[in-house]
Amino acid sequence: MSALTDIVKVLRSPGCQNINFQYKNIKVSGSGFRKIASEILLGHIKIVSSFTVPSNAAKYNFIYNYLVTGIFPEKNLIVHECTHALNDLHKLKILKIDDEASAYIAQCFYMIIANEFSINSFSKTTADRFYKGCINNPGKSSCHKAIFHNGLVIAMDYLTKAKPIDKFIEQLRNAIQHHPLYSRTARNRMNNYDGLINKHIPQAHLNKVHGKIIKPPNLYHNSIFLPKEYLGYKSN
Repeated sequence: MSALTDIVKVLRSPGCQNINFQYKNIKVSGSGFRKIASEILLGHIKIVSSFTVPSNAAKYNFIYNYLVTGIFPEKNLIVHECTHALNDLHKLKILKIDDEASAYIAQCFYMIIANEFSINSFSKTTADRFYKGCINNPGKSSCHKAIFHNGLVIAMDYLTKAKPIDKFIEQLRNAIQHHPLYSRTARNRMNNYDGLINKHIPQAHLNKVHGKIIKPPNLYHNSIFLPKEYLGYKSN
């Protein structure tokens, strides 16, 4: 199996297909993820597989429309990054903090449906507690816990057709803002997505991620490919 095959499989899985919510002007749904899977197979979103990033990592680049991954990317992280790709597909002009919030909610939604996170292990009380820890002592670990526990509460409300409580949405946004990864840019920066315009990835840029583009089955692109033996399919 290749990273490309694994990503498409996740996007078409019941865990992803049962995601359905609207956060502000951001619509995230199973049909949207099916569209992203198709765009990947068409080569409009390229998969860059790299041995030099953590094996479970994934990161979407909307400038050149590619998803860089480790060899075994986490399924819920694939959902997170492909939510960014979906927002790109929809050409949204949104605050980075809301872009990230939608991706974390989708990620938490998937984690609940796919039983990656027991519904007995989070609650509104724990969401409040971890949020206070993040605000009082901002750091990667404390804010990470606050983001996921508030995201899980919000996702559960969407899953049960309840309207998420505004307090937890604000706590999620604030936890993202305080996370060291986003603290310098998340509050005021806009992500001006331009759609999946077919763009060539410059070799110099590709070298930065030390990866190679995986070739979709039966499709041909002017790119650098991994050996077909690694990809898990036979070429025609």
